[in-house]
Amino acid sequence: MSNTDYQVFEDIIQEMMMVYRHDNRPWLIGYSGGKDSTLLVSLVFQAVSRIPENERNKKVYVITSDTMVENPIVKKYMHESSKKISEASKKQNLNIQTEIIYPDIHQTFWARVIGLGYPTPEPPGFRWCTERLKIKPMNKFVEDCIKTNGEIIILLGVRKAESAARSRSITEKEIAGYLLNPHNNINNAYVYNPLTEIENSLVWEYLLKDDGISPWGTNMKQLFSLYQGEDLSEEQSVLGEIDEKKYPLQGTRALDAGAVH
Repeated sequence: MSNTDYQVFEDIIQEMMMVYRHDNRPWLIGYSGGKDSTLLVSLVFQAVSRIPENERNKKVYVITSDTMVENPIVKKYMHESSKKISEASKKQNLNIQTEIIYPDIHQTFWARVIGLGYPTPEPPGFRWCTERLKIKPMNKFVEDCIKTNGEIIILLGVRKAESAARSRSITEKEIAGYLLNPHNNINNAYVYNPLTEIENSLVWEYLLKDDGISPWGTNMKQLFSLYQGEDLSEEQSVLGEIDEKKYPLQGTRALDAGAVH
């Protein structure tokens, strides 16, 4: 990666530091363990670490949603990464707190399918699972956080380069001249999208630098091996291999972005 390419990420880190220092509203990051949310948390780690310890007054929540029907390999990776992020934050006094959230027991996949006879979800038809297993638990956490703090800022790892549809969606929600946009559906929540201009190829180049070791000590080569194709978006990529040795894995599981709706 050239120095020019590195400058793109340096600019984001500097911008994050400015936004961080602007107020005390907590940050909330939906962390799926996929490449885009990993890049986002990595840059936040670096931004906060450059701020003097006595100025790290903003709480940063890194939230992982366990739907309880995750592929075991993905589930293990998500939980281990969340634990490592928490440990590194405490060691460096970054004030970054990780949380793993779960759906309400009555909304779980098996309670609905076996207990109430719901049909199993099949895209593009009856897709009830995402809202009940992921979106509602995340929204509850967001609402509780707002009750405690008044307002929050949600950081998303969305990028225009993911797809034409994603580019249009981001552009439509942008307010010219503003870094923070009001959330469409949640009062007192604002959205910060620092990665929108990052190209697909740069994501992996950045994550795999320094021999692929993340700021919290995990090996990004393992994450890289979970993706069959670099050019696919985080929602489209399919789990095909389980580690850097390229062991094949039977079956597939999409790595969803940690989105808040």
